[in-house]
Amino acid sequence: MTMVPQGVMTMPRFPLSAWMCLAGTLLLAPAALAQVETTGFKDVMDRGNYQPQKHPLVAGAPTPAPVQLPVTLDGGSTQEQPTEEVSADAAAEGALVPQPVATQYDYVDQNEGAFQRLMRFYRHLTAKKYCFCENFVKGQWSATFIGGYLQTPLNWFGIRLGPGGPRLDFLPLNFRLQRIIRGNDGERRIKGSTELVVELTNMPIVFGSGNFLIGSTISVRHNFSYTRRRFIPYVQFGGGAIYSDSWTGGAAATNLISGFNFVIHTAYGSKFFINKRLSLDTETAFYHFSNGGIQLPNIGVNGMAGIFGLTWYFNRD
Repeated sequence: MTMVPQGVMTMPRFPLSAWMCLAGTLLLAPAALAQVETTGFKDVMDRGNYQPQKHPLVAGAPTPAPVQLPVTLDGGSTQEQPTEEVSADAAAEGALVPQPVATQYDYVDQNEGAFQRLMRFYRHLTAKKYCFCENFVKGQWSATFIGGYLQTPLNWFGIRLGPGGPRLDFLPLNFRLQRIIRGNDGERRIKGSTELVVELTNMPIVFGSGNFLIGSTISVRHNFSYTRRRFIPYVQFGGGAIYSDSWTGGAAATNLISGFNFVIHTAYGSKFFINKRLSLDTETAFYHFSNGGIQLPNIGVNGMAGIFGLTWYFNRD
């Protein structure tokens, strides 16, 4: 056992799941930023056939008549530049041609604040014609395979949340089946789509008492899928039941003192679409395992996981 001299500050020991979440963020951030830069505000305008237009006050102003400028040829002699004569009837007809009317997005007030610019940009992103509705429709199915690392007890960058106890590390190798139960509709005030997620849980125990943890969970996920960008963030929450042989090691070796336990699961993540059917997923997930008081003492386990996965969307042309 290594003794730490009094007064010496030691660095907190970061869990592997924290490093995995950080690595996933660093890996996807350049791609996401590149996509935003390529298909950001300019691309949103281009897809809506946006054409720069004058402000109504400028568009309605009369067009000045052409001015004849003298052209010096040699010495002091001058010759007038030929100009095309416009008849009075043609000028009158031109004045009656309707001028394009600027929309609320075309005219930019140079004195508007940052909040007004942000809200104007938000209206672009959530406008009906920019809705990602054709790909996130009600009834669509998708399948996901995920892998990652789950470490307990929860010690996130030196901050412990929940009960302590013996360390248990898991290797999630899970399969998810998703169905969109609320499609993305541009008419709704709350944009995005909602999915029902059924997950088959398979987590071999790689550190601590026991060998495996299996079970199933049901979650509800909300996708912020209201732009045509490839980068789609989401949040989800759910729960279920699991079974583990960790309890056979005794109360001194694990906080899971019964084989049957409940699980609460919440996560936030993002999808980066490689193409229309396939997405690369990254996720930071919180897990809570306990038996709900079926057997006492009910201590429970809290953990944080870094997760990567691939999702395949069916019936997308």
